[in-house]
Amino acid sequence: MVLQRRFGTTQWIREWVEGIFLRGGYGRLLELNTTVERCEKTSDEWVLTLHKEAPGNNYWWRERFDALVEASGHYNVPCFPNIPGLVEYDERLPGRVLQSEHFRSASSPSGKVGKWLHTLGDF
Repeated sequence: MVLQRRFGTTQWIREWVEGIFLRGGYGRLLELNTTVERCEKTSDEWVLTLHKEAPGNNYWWRERFDALVEASGHYNVPCFPNIPGLVEYDERLPGRVLQSEHFRSASSPSGKVGKWLHTLGDF
């Protein structure tokens, strides 16, 4: 219970994250209650197999992404994993390696080439 009082309940965190997306106009970019069932690296992209269950429905689909990084951090300080070549990639293509702190409007990163995936965790 001490952790819940200090950091909030799972429900509170979920509502907080949803609120940020909805207030900022990101609603169309947010996919909740979805699991990443499989990640496959092809020659130039990642193919993710996604799964969402709802009462009476069972959705499976695939989406393609230019990059896939599991990155967690403390508040607005990003913590990216030590992936060989990630720094060089970011230097070569600035603005492609992003953390949630970088998203300030619904238009970013739309208009840029490719797709991004940001995983918030198991809420």
